[in-house]
Formats: sequence, C-alpha cells, structure tokens
Amino acid sequence: MECVVYDELKTCPFCGKEAKLCVQGHREYPSTFYVKCTAFTCQAQTPHKTSPTEAARIWNSRKKSC
Repeated sequence: MECVVYDELKTCPFCGKEAKLCVQGHREYPSTFYVKCTAFTCQAQTPHKTSPTEAARIWNSRKKSC
C-alpha cells in the first residue's frame, strides 16, 4: 500500500485532519484506490475504487445540512 497527499482532497469530515490517497495493488488483481484520514485515532476511509478520481470524488462529497 502506498499513500500520497493529493491536493484536491478536502480535510476529514469527522476530525478535520489531512487526508491521503492510497493505492493497494496485488500481482494477480488490478490496483484499487481509496482515501483515508491521516489521524491514527480517526481511521475514516472510502471504499476501494478502480480509479483515484472516483475515490477522491467520494471523499470530497459532503451531505448538505438541513
């Protein structure tokens, strides 16, 4: 697994810390991408997706308050 700072990510919606884009690869399977919070105590992350753009889109989407 490799994680990098991706400039287009919003901060964590739960704790406000920085997020990183991660890639998980395996020789027999295609790589997957997900975004996770960098705070050890938070551990928020997106589902694994087939593209970094899709993982970032999910992380950056926020429900609007009523």
